[in-house]
Amino acid sequence: MTIDDRSLREHLDRRAEAGASGVDGIAEAVVAQVARSGDGGRPWWRPLNLRRPSLGIAVAAIVVVVVAVAVLPSRLPPGPGTSPSPSASSAPAPYPARQAMTAQELDAFLGPEPSQRAGDLVIADVELRIQSVLLCPFGEECPRYLIDVGGREIYVLASDPPDSLLPGPYAFRVADHPGGRLRLLGSVRSGPDGLAWTLPPLTAALVDLKGPGARPVPYLYLVDAVRVISPEAFSCPPDTSSFYPPFSCGSRAAWLIAPDAPLPTVFAAAPPASLRLPSAVDPAEQGATRGFYLLNPFVADTGCALCPEAGAADLVGRVLPFDELELAPSETNGPAAAQPYPTDRALNVLELDAVLGSDPAARAGVIVIADVTFEMLDVLCLDTCPRYLAVLENRQVAVYDPGDWQPELAGPSVLRIRDDGALDFLGRVRTRPDGLAWTLPQLTAELTTLRGPGVDAVPYLYLVEGWHAVAPFEPTCAPATGDPRFGCGDLEAWLVPDEATVRGLSTGLVSTPDAGIRVPNGGQSGDAQAGFWLVDPWVDQSGCTRCPAGGAADLFGRILSLEELGVSP
Repeated sequence: MTIDDRSLREHLDRRAEAGASGVDGIAEAVVAQVARSGDGGRPWWRPLNLRRPSLGIAVAAIVVVVVAVAVLPSRLPPGPGTSPSPSASSAPAPYPARQAMTAQELDAFLGPEPSQRAGDLVIADVELRIQSVLLCPFGEECPRYLIDVGGREIYVLASDPPDSLLPGPYAFRVADHPGGRLRLLGSVRSGPDGLAWTLPPLTAALVDLKGPGARPVPYLYLVDAVRVISPEAFSCPPDTSSFYPPFSCGSRAAWLIAPDAPLPTVFAAAPPASLRLPSAVDPAEQGATRGFYLLNPFVADTGCALCPEAGAADLVGRVLPFDELELAPSETNGPAAAQPYPTDRALNVLELDAVLGSDPAARAGVIVIADVTFEMLDVLCLDTCPRYLAVLENRQVAVYDPGDWQPELAGPSVLRIRDDGALDFLGRVRTRPDGLAWTLPQLTAELTTLRGPGVDAVPYLYLVEGWHAVAPFEPTCAPATGDPRFGCGDLEAWLVPDEATVRGLSTGLVSTPDAGIRVPNGGQSGDAQAGFWLVDPWVDQSGCTRCPAGGAADLFGRILSLEELGVSP
């Protein structure tokens, strides 16, 4: 997509409104069926050619009333583990319709013997932690990441060299390994109303993303749909040399169609608003099957036989819901918006859009943490320039970065609003399994481990809850030997866990806090403020005076809550 394109939401709304449903959809299906039966087997995909509109409309209306029940093509009833139809009174199951598995649910899914789940697909919203030291033969899969699921860590296999890591949730396939291994398949792009897409919005989005000059982000997509397979192979045209084998002729073609779409009865053309899948090779695969299908739509579909407008997609597999996995959703599995920001989660795109408002420049200098998708711009930049677009709900915002973008890092993005209304990318935040913010004891333990000898620490930023405390007086000392921001000779400052430590520092009863982090000198003497603070702990620790166990960290500032930002969740 480019800066001049309309947003993805506009495309989805425009296409979704064009989808056939209700009485109008039934009428069209009936008229098409009658036309086919009335002219000796006229193919179902050819349009009617009524030359007298008034007569045609009258006939069509009578036919709809009289023969709707008799000739309406059969529809597939909802099967087990599928999303309900729009008319159903019950809400769709949490996973995978609305959201990915949590770390707790992933742990329950793997169980005590993960190899018994070998081959299963799963989508989970977890943090991938890069392994610090790894020796791997070139071209082979290696355990490159770790997932902390609470009581244990799970190794994640990935290719060598690793692909660029996009924000989650992530799709995995369970490997056949006694200790439990997951194979990383890719990042899943969520739909407009949850994790799973429906076909009218997805096909509309893919038509736009695959347009001339488009550079689609290589996400995977989950879609609630029906897989239909032609009962017989169809004959090939004379020249088939350009056909891509999985989508060529000479075999039984397969498509995905919407759950409420009529099942095709003639397979000589692609069903309307469908998506072409690889041809079926297993004779046991027959008919129509509804489910949640994980797709990779960015395949070569130039040589695709019977391809609809949205093109072709590789079928990764079917994702099973909780009832088929014999799992119960965790009590914590709920809408992300119900959790507070920034304690437990980052901003979503709707909230980030609201923070920017109609005049983003009025928020200049504000730092936020957000889960947002970036699309790279094709730019040749000799100076500071926007390198990415942040894709929001109703617009795209230019994003600047300092040139050290690290795509292998996962996690929410730290963004600072510029005075021109664009965004500065500052880095990624390292999250915890149970939320976004760390306590100071938790962060101190984390940093003590990551800063150990021979450890190549991943340069994440951290959000920590605590008090910013400033020393009551300037100490007398020798000139600083390291970073002067953490030396003496100026008002020293810390992040400390509680108000009692603040009082101890202000009265001189506490010299160096036991649990805390040294931050750059400065501030008002004896000043203290509680909040959520964004820090970068990867600074020069030498010459740090009165440094606690957590060491020193650069301080970006305090992260404002939704209430302080004037935004509703």
